[in-house]
Amino acid sequence: MSSAELSWLTNAIAAGRDSCSIEVIAEVITGLSGVLTNPAYDEVDRILRNVRVGSINPEIMLALARTLFAARDELIEWQHFVQTIRARTR
Repeated sequence: MSSAELSWLTNAIAAGRDSCSIEVIAEVITGLSGVLTNPAYDEVDRILRNVRVGSINPEIMLALARTLFAARDELIEWQHFVQTIRARTR
């Protein structure tokens, strides 16, 4: 997957923890949906493994988890990602 195809992730990370717009959230959902249309589960697992949960906005973390929920059985990293979110948001 090229860096152009992951621009939605770059934008989400660049938005930081405190700022978040509806456009960034929509871009994350659209980007992930595109990845899931042509299932690249290894790529999604790599994203989940490498995203630093504490450095991105909670709404974006939730968008990632919710968008990937339907594919959770195919994603090795999904459960760990959700557990990390829960631990960081308590």
